[in-house]
Amino acid sequence: MDDIREGIREVLTTSGDQNIADLLEGASHEIIGSGTYGSRVHSVLSTFVVAAPPKSAALLNNLSTGQREKIKKAALLFYPTGSIYRTF
Repeated sequence: MDDIREGIREVLTTSGDQNIADLLEGASHEIIGSGTYGSRVHSVLSTFVVAAPPKSAALLNNLSTGQREKIKKAALLFYPTGSIYRTF
């Protein structure tokens, strides 16, 4: 697993989500491709997995769908959907 990019935390901080950014401090991530869907070769299903220290992990597990979406949008700024395919 790779460390959470500081850029992801910075995006969250800049957008007013300092509490979420703080939870990601010391966390790591991994992008897992699980195959394709539909008839397009570049339609890759991927999972962005976050592993955090125990104290943060418990709080991250309880984030609302909207808060999880903010992390996803921040991650997509650094890993656009097209580039995820090329990482495998």
